Amino acid sequence: MGKRIEAAKSGKSTYRGARCPAGHPGLRYVSNGQCVECVRRGNKAMAVRIRELRAAVKRHRPDGARGAVE
Repeated sequence: MGKRIEAAKSGKSTYRGARCPAGHPGLRYVSNGQCVECVRRGNKAMAVRIRELRAAVKRHRPDGARGAVE
């Protein structure tokens, strides 16, 4: 039986599998098999991008405008 299936049966959310293509140690999510470190870095990068986009929108809106600009 595979490590992922064993971890799922025991109720764990992560398991130790093979290294990912990016070379991170093999800690992976049971639910989808993704590398925990790659997901964490992707989430962090997305948060930075969202902050940048919000700041850009704020710079281009009229003073005090909120929501949809008509």
